[in-house]
Amino acid sequence: MNSSINSIAMHIAHQLDKPGFAWSDIVKHAWYFVRFREALKQGVATFSYFKKDGTIREAKGTLSELLIPEDDRPKGILPRTPNYAVFTYYDLDRKAWRSFDLRSFIGYVEYYKLEARLFLNPRP
Repeated sequence: MNSSINSIAMHIAHQLDKPGFAWSDIVKHAWYFVRFREALKQGVATFSYFKKDGTIREAKGTLSELLIPEDDRPKGILPRTPNYAVFTYYDLDRKAWRSFDLRSFIGYVEYYKLEARLFLNPRP
């Protein structure tokens, strides 16, 4: 792993830190989330999180530019300070960007990795 990913994992771990939890468990959860984020860059996942009203939201999302409609893709690089407490993803069911607090993340149950050959050699 490169040092940038390590740094992101530690930033996330500090956001997840709560009294009464072992630091090793917090770091494991942070790495789980980093792997989830990296997976979304390469495909689609079905995952769950608690909404602010306490209900559970099941979402199908991605961070892959191949699956995000051109009008909804990020336009250039914004000079923003990353907010490691919030995760933003493109919701494929609602066709819109959504976000949630990292502390409300439950986990993901399905993941589909994109196959480059599907985009390079589409079937007639």
